[in-house]
Amino acid sequence: MNIDTTTLMKFALRALVWGLTYYFIRRGLNPEVTDLEKFRGDAIYGSLANFVGAVLFLLLDQYLG
Repeated sequence: MNIDTTTLMKFALRALVWGLTYYFIRRGLNPEVTDLEKFRGDAIYGSLANFVGAVLFLLLDQYLG
């Protein structure tokens, strides 16, 4: 059960893109949001959850598949 570095980098890039689009597009372009700083934690933890979910999915797919 090996996970190569390229795959981890792709997962990290995917998580980074998710966090940036959430922060700047979903929240930043919303006219009802007046304080963008309060959503920084949501973007960071959401990106982390995205990365961990992708790695766990790969591990489960390799283990069960």
